[in-house]
Amino acid sequence: MKRAFCVLAALRTEQKQSLLGNMVLKSNFKEWKFRSTPNYAALPIDENPEYNVPTAVKDAVFSKVPTEPLAGTLHLVCASDDALTDLLDLHPSVAESEDKGESWQPQLKGSGETPYSRFGDGRAVLRSSVREMVASEACHHLGIPTTRAAALVVSDDHKVWRDKTYSGRAKQERAAIVMRLANAWYRIGSLEILLKRREPHTLKLLTDFIIKVSLGFTHGVLNTDNISLLGVTIDYGPYGFIDHYYHHYVPNTSDDMGRYAFNKQPEVEPQHLSDKTVLETKWSLSKLSGVPAWDKWVESYQDRLKKENGNI
Repeated sequence: MKRAFCVLAALRTEQKQSLLGNMVLKSNFKEWKFRSTPNYAALPIDENPEYNVPTAVKDAVFSKVPTEPLAGTLHLVCASDDALTDLLDLHPSVAESEDKGESWQPQLKGSGETPYSRFGDGRAVLRSSVREMVASEACHHLGIPTTRAAALVVSDDHKVWRDKTYSGRAKQERAAIVMRLANAWYRIGSLEILLKRREPHTLKLLTDFIIKVSLGFTHGVLNTDNISLLGVTIDYGPYGFIDHYYHHYVPNTSDDMGRYAFNKQPEVEPQHLSDKTVLETKWSLSKLSGVPAWDKWVESYQDRLKKENGNI
């Protein structure tokens, strides 16, 4: 773990270190600068008092849910010096900077149950959290647009049950929380679910809110809840890197059919987008299929993904 942290820290360039040397780093969260009114305040918010009970959230885009801290003794496992200083500067100075015009939203993965937890316990474990921490920072330094991971904590005493191999032999593992950062956490599924539930008013509000963002990227599990509307890599679940080129490589052990194999990455996502039957019956972007430039856009989109995969 220390070695992984050192590798991440070493990735900062001398130029960036010089720039950071002129910045005043904040020492605690009280010195952070927040907007007086969050952007999402303009959207419908679910304020159900039973926030930790999985349920179908209707006519809302966000749920008001307090985080649940881990129990017992906590340890900081690792932190990305680059993400903390360059993005947050230990405060959102970059997020509020008029020079860069960027906004970063923190999210605590593994901080407890929400209405969207389904059958889960709302917790993350150390092994998957370390994978996300290391991979997201590595992707950033490789020049791949991605969410970032700022810090990771683990509890000595808070344990959760996990069946790592899905063989029915669950074991207890230490619970962890990852603080991750993104410009926004909207996903294609954020729109799709509103369409499916026939909530046009909420769908219009959210669509208008994020109308300028793009969609699509390469990922191990290309479901709509894993595809960011910003086009950045999001939700590091069953991902993998190819050490030696193998076009049938599948990082997801539960993907027996190879649906998301490496050679299918360029086709999976655009295949949904170019299927007019799917668009007309399911997608929130259905009206775009009637635009004259639609087919040309899908074709160029597929070409771009293939070129990107070809450069790996």
